[in-house]
Amino acid sequence: MSDKSNNWKKAQALMNQAEYHINQGNTEVALGLANEAVSIAESSGIDPFNLKISREMMLIAGSKKPDFSGVITVMKETLAIYLQENENIPQIIDLLINLAGFLLKTNSLQEALHYLDQAEGLLKSTTADEISHQLPRNRLLTGSKFVSHKLADVDRLRKYIEGTESP
Repeated sequence: MSDKSNNWKKAQALMNQAEYHINQGNTEVALGLANEAVSIAESSGIDPFNLKISREMMLIAGSKKPDFSGVITVMKETLAIYLQENENIPQIIDLLINLAGFLLKTNSLQEALHYLDQAEGLLKSTTADEISHQLPRNRLLTGSKFVSHKLADVDRLRKYIEGTESP
């Protein structure tokens, strides 16, 4: 097993411990473990996005007054990297839609619309076959189902912004 694979397993184990501690109300311990997991991933050349998002979600869950700025910042930073590196389109679309959802929680409606527009543009300009080739093999969705589900997500969030539907 490679060092990268071992380090990924270590990072995941640390995040599992962090989740346990956040559920026990030990926010500082959880944050320390989550930061260590992110550090291991970064120093090993592993994409730390999911670990960073998990860390930010733990902070939100452990707070009586959630602050979404951390998760929004991580998503924006990751989006910039993914767009620059031309990462896979389904991942970018998911990120854009999730980012819009968090922006809605902060009442940043125009900014949320901006990211929804980007997601919709990618969904309409990328073929279902292109998306199918970029979806993980274990995902049950085909490219065309992914597109239709994500367009429905965009539509649902737009309706929420317009005040005609709840999130």
